[in-house]
Amino acid sequence: MNFYQSIRKYYDNIFPLNQKQVEFTKSFFEDKNSRLIEIGCANGKLTNALSEYNITGIDLEEEFINDALTNYPNVDFQALNMLNLNEITDEFDGIICFGNTLVHLEVAEIEEFIEKAYKQLKTDGTLLIQILNYDYVVNEQLESLPLIDNDVITFVREYQYQERIKFKTTLTVKNSNSVINNVIDLSPVRKADLEKILKTKGFTEIEFYSSFDKTPYQYEKLPLIISAKK
Repeated sequence: MNFYQSIRKYYDNIFPLNQKQVEFTKSFFEDKNSRLIEIGCANGKLTNALSEYNITGIDLEEEFINDALTNYPNVDFQALNMLNLNEITDEFDGIICFGNTLVHLEVAEIEEFIEKAYKQLKTDGTLLIQILNYDYVVNEQLESLPLIDNDVITFVREYQYQERIKFKTTLTVKNSNSVINNVIDLSPVRKADLEKILKTKGFTEIEFYSSFDKTPYQYEKLPLIISAKK
């Protein structure tokens, strides 16, 4: 069982819907007829929260897509690799890729995805990305991320530094005291490298934020949020 399959049952306890993500996204798309796609939609809660638009959610994990289709039957979801975005023939007003999804790719794949996203966007379309601020994470050699702790679970997130980052997690389910351990590789792509890729692929009006409140980028903040226009 892979990383996301093993934690799927507790996904909303780990990562509940972030209303600030919703409002941030809406601020870029005033027209409710906008054609949007969420990359790495998991169980579909953000896609559903944006369902006033013409939106599709995609995820590599079929189990997540099945959950999304069950929970939100009136929303369009598809099991699809983000690198196969071009299999959806629509052009989009907005492409949304939140939740550190991008860095699950190799660096060359990140370039490939951004190129495909550019081609898939309409003129004046917007790409929105959220990852961690790996300049801060790597430079400071952070060994862990903030603990996620609530009535249902605790979720410990640790880093080991190699060519890619080894992301090690320990999920403890409190009512059963069961423990789920995982490790997955991440590509710690830096802000300047992402900006270079975006510009090379044709994007303009590239903005960097440290929160979904549109706080300008700050080195010591963990989030890195990006908007870029075609």
